[in-house]
Amino acid sequence: MKHICHISVLNPLKHSRIYYRLALGAKRLGYEVSIIAQGEGDRRSEDGIRLTGTGNFHRLSPKRFRFPQSIKEQALALKADIYVLPTPELLGLGQWLKEQTGAKIVYDVHEDYFATLQHAGHYPKLLRNPLAQAVRKRELKALDFLDAVVYAEECYKGMFDFDSAKTFILRNKFAFARGGESSLDELPFEAYVLYTGTFAWPWGLKETYEFWQTLRQIHPLGLVFAGFDAKGRAVDELEATIKADGVGESVKIIGGKNYVPYGDILALIENCFLGTAFYHVQHNIVGKVPTKFYEFMAKGRPLIFTREEHWEKQNEKT
Repeated sequence: MKHICHISVLNPLKHSRIYYRLALGAKRLGYEVSIIAQGEGDRRSEDGIRLTGTGNFHRLSPKRFRFPQSIKEQALALKADIYVLPTPELLGLGQWLKEQTGAKIVYDVHEDYFATLQHAGHYPKLLRNPLAQAVRKRELKALDFLDAVVYAEECYKGMFDFDSAKTFILRNKFAFARGGESSLDELPFEAYVLYTGTFAWPWGLKETYEFWQTLRQIHPLGLVFAGFDAKGRAVDELEATIKADGVGESVKIIGGKNYVPYGDILALIENCFLGTAFYHVQHNIVGKVPTKFYEFMAKGRPLIFTREEHWEKQNEKT
């Protein structure tokens, strides 16, 4: 069977989409699968997937900007038949690998990077539009050598004028029997409200905290935040708020400045009282279905979400 190699700059080796959906799915079909991504060591996972760690660094680290060049030889040495790349900054590497080996190159589009960069709060305003334009130019140029384009969301369909026979939509639906074992020794509380995902204020951190403050006056519940904050600012502000309010014994932060194993996320969802999805409905969320929607549905737990047309239709349908 062919060898498929996934390469990612900022995602962890066991990313929920890259590892638990795409890579593990291919491995179970008989393919040889490798992943090069953030983490430590070079090993085989319990599922037989080769994991090559590139260390750990944040999005504005100098290591990020040297990444495509620094892993050239590693990627080449794997001699993969197919390389799957999830970000525009790896497309140049993909072209080089194709020229060197004749391998197929697949662009796995996780998000609309052009739209995201135009409104990205982690980049200076003066840089956002030039960055967005440069990224879109790189994506369009790559269409000349790409062998397939995969979209993670239905709403991305038609983003590029690319051969429809080589264009696929693989949504972040929940994959049963996947996710790994939980490493949690015990649950944080007997009953708790749960926030999962990226630690970001537009993702509903404040709204979840305020909702819980009101709800616990009616029903005694703990509050759990489980996710990752790439810059650490949101989690620092959240911790300061919790400390100032004196409710630390009732709130648990899991992860924050470190990735949370996917198995732990699933265990927390499965045992929670309810979850929240209080997203601020803005340009970069409309039409997309956050992964947690699929996870909460699969685990049969209630999820309270912001009113948004696409999500309400999804809720009615499922």
